[in-house]
Amino acid sequence: MQYADILEQLPEELRLPVQKLLERLREELLDSVKRSDFERLEAAVTELTEQVRNLAEAQARTEASLKELAQAHKNLEARVEKLTERVEELAQAQARTEASLKELAQAHKNLEARVEKLTQRVEELAQAQARTEARVEELAQAQARTEASLKELAQTHKNLEARVEKLTERVEELAQAQARTEARLEELAQAQARTEARVEELALAQARTEASLKELAQAHKNLEARVEELARAQAKTEATVQDLIRGQLRIEKELASLSNQQALFSKEQKDMRRELGGISHTIGFTLENQSYPRLPAALKKDFGVEIARLYPRFLVYPDGRQDQINIYGEGTKGGKPVYALGEAKAQLGKRDIDSFLQLVRRAVKALPAPAVSFMVTYLAEPAVEEYARQKGLKVYWFHALPEPGFTRVRRSHPGRKTHPASSSSL
Repeated sequence: MQYADILEQLPEELRLPVQKLLERLREELLDSVKRSDFERLEAAVTELTEQVRNLAEAQARTEASLKELAQAHKNLEARVEKLTERVEELAQAQARTEASLKELAQAHKNLEARVEKLTQRVEELAQAQARTEARVEELAQAQARTEASLKELAQTHKNLEARVEKLTERVEELAQAQARTEARLEELAQAQARTEARVEELALAQARTEASLKELAQAHKNLEARVEELARAQAKTEATVQDLIRGQLRIEKELASLSNQQALFSKEQKDMRRELGGISHTIGFTLENQSYPRLPAALKKDFGVEIARLYPRFLVYPDGRQDQINIYGEGTKGGKPVYALGEAKAQLGKRDIDSFLQLVRRAVKALPAPAVSFMVTYLAEPAVEEYARQKGLKVYWFHALPEPGFTRVRRSHPGRKTHPASSSSL
């Protein structure tokens, strides 16, 4: 192989120094060295050049490995950033869950107040009954009717106590689910800490690699004198790269485990939302049932509508669609037929108002006579009340509805059709 061919295989930055070295050696050997000595020297230079070329190829492989490692490190940072955003979203979801629990606790407190008020009412009635028995013997028949009413009220009180007990059990189950959620969050935080420690280790290893590269650059400048030292540095660099690759694989496994834990946490939150929905439905059903006997007097006062009975009903439209009317009634106003359409919500919101008004618009198109619409609630913010007034919707606070006495309005009703949009009871 000619010198020119050997020089072509060397990196550009080494060609000129090696060429000058060879020319200098040639000039000195032409004067003092024999042909055999020159051939031995030429073979030594050729071997040295081959080693330099091998070292340059190893350097190129090292640079390629470092580029791949840099890309993997960049991908890891992106995944860690995405995981951080997901943890933030979970924290916000947890805050919303706590807010829902506070609202549920307030509703439970209001229910306890109603139970206490009902108990006081029963005691007052018992005292009045005792005075009636002592003073008016001739009202025995009226007393019998009063006792029957008290029995019915006692049964209602007993049913209410059972519902309160069931609600207490639900709240306890919800508290246990919350404890499990907090435990999951703690585990997630610990896993995040481990991931950050792994990332820190990777950064330190990267710094060590950069330091090794600086040493390698210095060794490259003194190539002729430090070829063996550069080879040892290359071996150390390759070992470091292998350690980094193994560390990267371990981090990816831990991230996969963390993703599985996150999926399990999301499932538990969905279960919690379903439980909260069931409790909200129970409270709403209780509010509807207690509102039926109180509303006729309020509707007569506010709308001039005579309604004998209110109950839930499905309206089935000619196209097969249907709507559930939670509070429905048929009556008269000035001798003309009129319908009552209402809905009860434990805590009223703007979205509840919009949804109910859409239902009313669909229903009045199918009813053969005008309809009055209203909503009943335990609690509503002032902004929600103002929103309802702007929409022209009457909102009744349950505690402000007139007492119905002891007459209970049964939820059963005739199954007859009342208008072209057929209806069925719940």
